[in-house]
Amino acid sequence: MKKKSIVASVVFVCSVMVLGTAVWAAQKTTIWDNFKKISGVVKVQNGVLSKIPGEKEKNAVVQSIDPATGMPTRKLEDFIIESTETVRIPAKLNGEDKEFNFHVQYNGDKPVLISHHDQPYVLTEWPNSETTIMEYNENLYVVDVKEKRITPLLSDHVGQYSLKALEKESIEGHVPTWGTNASVSPDGKWIVFHSTRNVIYDGNAGGYLWVKDTETGIEEPILEGGYPIIGWGNDEFFIHHSDSVKSVNIKTKETKVIADFALRAAVAYPYMVIQEDYGKLSVINLETFESKDISFESLYRVAVMRTFNGSPWVLLLNAPEISQRDRTIALINMETHEVKQLNEPENTYIKGVQWIDGEQFLVNVNVKGSDVEETYIVPVDDVN
Repeated sequence: MKKKSIVASVVFVCSVMVLGTAVWAAQKTTIWDNFKKISGVVKVQNGVLSKIPGEKEKNAVVQSIDPATGMPTRKLEDFIIESTETVRIPAKLNGEDKEFNFHVQYNGDKPVLISHHDQPYVLTEWPNSETTIMEYNENLYVVDVKEKRITPLLSDHVGQYSLKALEKESIEGHVPTWGTNASVSPDGKWIVFHSTRNVIYDGNAGGYLWVKDTETGIEEPILEGGYPIIGWGNDEFFIHHSDSVKSVNIKTKETKVIADFALRAAVAYPYMVIQEDYGKLSVINLETFESKDISFESLYRVAVMRTFNGSPWVLLLNAPEISQRDRTIALINMETHEVKQLNEPENTYIKGVQWIDGEQFLVNVNVKGSDVEETYIVPVDDVN
């Protein structure tokens, strides 16, 4: 009887230990459990959180393909969720009657047009304006949802350049553009865009960056070539020019080299962050040109840099190992040089990061081995 009692006691103790371990495992949490999680893909568009089609919706479109016609019976547009309104606007563009559908939400009284990949146009926010810039058919237009009106943003005749003359020309291997890739200054005054309208005169298919003064209406070329704009300063913008980073003064047209070489760069004036080599970052004060090197243990190749106008924080998506898909998130305060880090949520891949405002950001993830996508809302102050 004594032996049985001992055995029973051991079994009881082991059972309690197993149960306790199971309860502990069930209660185990990570930092991601502290953040709000939303099912699906959420993006920030002009200050509004919008659900857009993700992998699950794309797969549904593919699966809807009719074998007889080879065409899908569904569109990504069918899956847009939370658009408060669909606005149809007719327009006569280049002599042709068109009709455009816009999905609209509101940020206060300001209409916000929701972008997704199934649209035949590209939308660009215009700060301090209730209108939006639309790129369509190699030209730029202004969309006024409230007035249900679409008008040309650019003049159709500037100096020797004529839109009608450009439309008549056919150049082998090249489609001339009147205006594409618009970037607007934070105050909404300046619009920089790329144009190859010059190609019919000089054969230079690389084109020029042009600038439009929205107060005077004046449009003029400012720099040869087409380079991505990575940020704005005071009457100047910054470009990733081949391998270097340069500033371009709009008023003087003067160009200055900020960094001779950069793999990636981003600007939140008066700061710039650049990666000149794997495992190393530098923060530059664009007013004093003082530079500070930044490093941390997992830093290797930065795949994405995100800044928010008026915030000292830069949001990074970092690949600790170039051969692996795993990513980490890093936040660097360009003013104080403080570094915060987040590993990926368990069993997911990070697909993208985006600022909501200067105090919180979105993280889009894909659950491994599935088409399930989720979005986290992360406050900067809650990251260690």
